[in-house]
Amino acid sequence: VPADAAVATTDAMGGMSIADSIQSPAASVPQQLTPTERAAAGDQQMQQQMVEAFCQESRMKPEWSKKCLIDQNWNYEAAGQAFLAVRDRIPAEAFQ
Repeated sequence: VPADAAVATTDAMGGMSIADSIQSPAASVPQQLTPTERAAAGDQQMQQQMVEAFCQESRMKPEWSKKCLIDQNWNYEAAGQAFLAVRDRIPAEAFQ
């Protein structure tokens, strides 16, 4: 295809080339986010579920559980490890 023909085709398509209009199969499949990614992205329902679960496992109050999760960017496993590393230094009022 001559270069000027490609430009004419692109112009006729409103500035879009044929390559621009074709998506690869991987690009058209929606990617599933992990709970950590959803919570970190601001999914409040996922954040609430994580806080409730963390409260049950750590026996901490919701505000302290949430702080621990936020400090670890909503990575539940990392928050659990951080909690275990410092639990002896957490004030008694943090617990239920």
